[in-house]
Amino acid sequence: MSPPPSGTESAFLDSRDEILAFLLRRLRCPETAADLAQETYLRLHQSERRKPADNPRALAFRIAANLVVDYLRKQTVRSRYEAAHDDEAAAVESAPSSGLAPDQAADLGQTMDRLKAALSELPVDSRTALLLSGADGLSYARIAERLGVSERMVAKRIAKALKHCRDRLEDQID
Repeated sequence: MSPPPSGTESAFLDSRDEILAFLLRRLRCPETAADLAQETYLRLHQSERRKPADNPRALAFRIAANLVVDYLRKQTVRSRYEAAHDDEAAAVESAPSSGLAPDQAADLGQTMDRLKAALSELPVDSRTALLLSGADGLSYARIAERLGVSERMVAKRIAKALKHCRDRLEDQID
């Protein structure tokens, strides 16, 4: 027999459909709304363990609203830098010849293709951190602020991305 639900669990269960509808109106994606509703419950439960809420229902809606803001902010950053990456790739492909010998130009083109492939294999967060650092020249602190992670996590993502790209380029040479 399971224990009776706590006040927070009960409040969440009573308003779960309303929270889901709230999330769905803002996100227009049932799967994402369901994921964020689950995350809302988990954070509400964690909050209950630290300090019981005076109004668990209001807290649940506040948590859900904050999760929507975080999610939309991350989606905006991801789409902006994926678009920037696509623009950079198009610019490289349409750039006039630099006077390289045909075999050098071919080698450079193959290297660029391998690099593009390596970048596309990276997780979005790692690729975004790398592009923000390299292409936009942002500091780790600014990248951390934009991605909502610590500077240490930014450094790890960039190091991992650089290692992956280097390994992929070396694999192609061998």
